[in-house]
Amino acid sequence: MARSWQRLQIVLTLAEREERTAGSDLEQARRQLCTEEQQLEQLHRYRRDYTARIDDRRQGLRAEALIADRDFLHRLCHIESAQLSTVQRRRRHVEGLQQIWQQKHHYTKAVAQWLERLRRAETRELDQREQRLLDDLVTRTLGRET
Repeated sequence: MARSWQRLQIVLTLAEREERTAGSDLEQARRQLCTEEQQLEQLHRYRRDYTARIDDRRQGLRAEALIADRDFLHRLCHIESAQLSTVQRRRRHVEGLQQIWQQKHHYTKAVAQWLERLRRAETRELDQREQRLLDDLVTRTLGRET
């Protein structure tokens, strides 16, 4: 007959599976955040470099070229702002997934500790039952000999 802690092992298995899934989701979200942050940094560097190049060649440019440069910089700033919003949204998503993973982790740990306490209690009870049987056997054996 299976002990109750062995029958309940499935609870721990399911908790561990959910924790792993939450961990995988968190890692994937972290990788996406890293990619988005790198893209934001690239946009920032490109805008900074482009602005420096415009400032260097501003003298002698026609009005149309200056307007085109200004429009391009405006669009670039808008794209950079949109990317910043994406990064902030991803960060919030990662934080939420981090909390979910922590909850799953704590639950898994609690279930494991509970099962361990249950296993110890059942082992202790079985050992006591075994000891009583041995004591009874010895008592009966000694009772017959006298």
